[in-house]
Amino acid sequence: MKYCVSQCRSNFHNDKRHLENQVRYNSDPVRRRCDQILEALFLRQDTFPQVITKEVLQALGLDSRCGTLEKNLETGLPVVWFYRFGLEQTVKGKNEFTIHYRTQTPTYD
Repeated sequence: MKYCVSQCRSNFHNDKRHLENQVRYNSDPVRRRCDQILEALFLRQDTFPQVITKEVLQALGLDSRCGTLEKNLETGLPVVWFYRFGLEQTVKGKNEFTIHYRTQTPTYD
């Protein structure tokens, strides 16, 4: 694509950069909020069941799509990490999850 002057080319690419940065940085507040939700549930595990269903997590507003996926070395199942806390599916195919604290669970990418 040809531009009339170099400033038109710069303006075109600067307009596109705004959309790219918006997608990249938009998930950070969501990840923080999800981490806070998991922290609150993790600290109350003595009163709540240790296995949490997907419906409860969705009702609390947790979005697992913005987390980082790693594999648990002990179980071999994937763990979705946010910052300090993560979710692991108890049995593959079921909608039940356990909450992990990052320093207590050995994982790898």
